[in-house]
Amino acid sequence: MNITVINGTEKYGVTYRLKEMFLTAFKDNANITEYYLPKDCPNFCNGCISCITKGENTCKDAEYIGKIDKSLLDADLVVMTSPAYVFHSTGAMKAFLDHFAYRWLSHRPASEMFEKRAVIITQCLGAGAKSAAKDIKHSLSWWGVSKIGIFTGALMSDIVWENQTVEIIDDKSNPNGYLYNKSTLLRSVAFVKMSVSCNELL
Repeated sequence: MNITVINGTEKYGVTYRLKEMFLTAFKDNANITEYYLPKDCPNFCNGCISCITKGENTCKDAEYIGKIDKSLLDADLVVMTSPAYVFHSTGAMKAFLDHFAYRWLSHRPASEMFEKRAVIITQCLGAGAKSAAKDIKHSLSWWGVSKIGIFTGALMSDIVWENQTVEIIDDKSNPNGYLYNKSTLLRSVAFVKMSVSCNELL
């Protein structure tokens, strides 16, 4: 199985650790290719629409986009991660998604995307994780990916992973999957992993 991971930041923080937890069950039986933004897609799309009208190979950033595009097309599972920055995905993730406008269903979709599964992992200190995930899901859906799992975590105790508490908080009043500490994060990542494995990815 091939897994392609698009990391919306180069920081090795909470989002990175959640992603690593999620990938643990796959590491022995999958080829995992990771990209880190903005390093692997360092430039903004300038809206020239050459990718749509003339082909993605004419993009000024084709040397970056072509490599990632091939990896996405070859993947069985696409994992996209981003912390929430002011209620949205990172600017680097937005710049990345802009470059793939040509893959939208209304432009030049790739049939390979239609049967893929995707998982989105976002988190924040407080509110904003759900809207950050929505940014990413919007593009995935318009690429033709229909099976999309979403994990959103709200870390209410501290923005630094090492400072997260380990007390288990069972908040039955919270139906939306918001999470308040490291222990509940571990459980919810396991839940997302279980939902993916139910689709016979493991």
